[in-house]
Amino acid sequence: MKKFNLWLLVFGFILIGMPVFSAAQRDTEAPATGPVVGSGAPGAPFSYPITSGGRVTYWQQVQGVWASNFSNLGHTPMAQRLMQLTGVEIEYLHPPAGTQVEAFNLMVASGEYPDIIQFNFHTSFPGGATRALNDGIVIPLNDVIDRWAPNLRAFLNERPDIDRSVRTDDGYYYTFPFVRGHDRLLFSSGPIIRKDWLDDLGFDLPRTLDEVYRILVAFRDIKGASAPYTAAGGATGQFVYPFGQEGAFYVDDDGRVRHGALEPGYRRYLETMAQWYREGLLDRDLFSVNAATATTKITTGVSGISAGSINAQMMTWNIAGRRTDPNFTLAMFPALTLNQGERPRFSNGDLPYGTNTISMTGISTQCSNVELAARFLDFGYTHDGHMLFNFGIEGTTYTMVNGVPTYTDYILNNPQGISMANILGGYALAGSGGPFVQNVGVVDQGIDQYEAVIARDTITAPWILRHKMPIISLTPAESSELAQIMSGVNTFISERNARYILGTEAFSTYDNYMATLRSMGLPRAIEIQNAALTRFNRR
Repeated sequence: MKKFNLWLLVFGFILIGMPVFSAAQRDTEAPATGPVVGSGAPGAPFSYPITSGGRVTYWQQVQGVWASNFSNLGHTPMAQRLMQLTGVEIEYLHPPAGTQVEAFNLMVASGEYPDIIQFNFHTSFPGGATRALNDGIVIPLNDVIDRWAPNLRAFLNERPDIDRSVRTDDGYYYTFPFVRGHDRLLFSSGPIIRKDWLDDLGFDLPRTLDEVYRILVAFRDIKGASAPYTAAGGATGQFVYPFGQEGAFYVDDDGRVRHGALEPGYRRYLETMAQWYREGLLDRDLFSVNAATATTKITTGVSGISAGSINAQMMTWNIAGRRTDPNFTLAMFPALTLNQGERPRFSNGDLPYGTNTISMTGISTQCSNVELAARFLDFGYTHDGHMLFNFGIEGTTYTMVNGVPTYTDYILNNPQGISMANILGGYALAGSGGPFVQNVGVVDQGIDQYEAVIARDTITAPWILRHKMPIISLTPAESSELAQIMSGVNTFISERNARYILGTEAFSTYDNYMATLRSMGLPRAIEIQNAALTRFNRR
């Protein structure tokens, strides 16, 4: 592996504790491979820790659940224990929070890579995993998994649905995946509501859009909430689901790709949001709200409904809100419908192997010891790795009770008042992800987890996931064309939606809005996605 350059500091991409490096893009016809060092063979005796030792560099973004207490993942008790158990020294490399895409592009621009890269190749890199392989950024893992990752190989053999998702259309494996190991782990975010206010007012958790409306009115008029609904980035996407669609690309009941902006329900959704905004039910500053202001508004009673994840928002907000109001309680409400008694068809949710950064970990073409990197990553699929990454360190963060890993009071009732997610973040990867299978036990414990368990049971049901776009692969030509189309389309949709909701654009222009989206190539983008989905289904 090349020595990393320091010139990137000039551009302000400073790693937490070390400099950011970058790498040059190459165009090749087939996936490039890196040096394979080692003598491991399928079935050869092997055990951890690796007695010969060794060192790997591991690039990944900052995760909030550990970054609040540690400047580098390598400083956490989890990482220290991981190095002891595997015998591998790990140098973690982190771009500053929120800059991972820019930092990754700089890495691609200079041609210098670490041993291991954890990044969202699917949605944050034009061309996806196929291009990352073809451009020589990461290596195909077919032989690597068969030779040096027997635990991942066994898992993929048991889960053919995951196996086909972590391969390209050409059959190349590219990742050591993060997999949600239970249906209840598939729903980790959604609409968040003041449950204590609902109880005071005699409301149940809402199940229809009209019930949400009546609750917002009550929050405004009775609870005095000046911004009854608020969310970072002006997010209102969860309210499009009752109209029988997603807001972006999704798979319809017939297995064809559609885009929500072109569907009839989208106008009804925007008209509803515009009405709510006129009536003061949506934050007047909705489209300028960031994560910090959303936190302040929901925890101080300015707002009563928001959106976010169970770990990063709901559980953290519960702790913050209870500092001034011991009755402060948040919950997530179920997937919404238009009419009472209908079965919801769309909602928030993730596939077992999803599209976010924590799901994808590859070995770079400049890795000096591929066997060592593969053995290290395969540890996450062993029993010991599973326990460490999900529950932390036995005796400190969990103990075995009747054969069940059970979190200790240090995690459940931390004396410093730190949320369970943030205190556990230093000892396990359960809330941040990585190369392992998440255990449902991480969401079934704790006082603060009570609301989280209810949330995962009531947000939605697994049948809704059939509408989610799987991890498809695009050809280089498709990727280039799709990126060119969607860059303009996404910007146009965001701008026009905000204008409709804020009332600065009349709905009399809506037909022109749809015509413009078509002229910008959105139907062609749907064709590209359908072609890729067809190939995925044939894998």
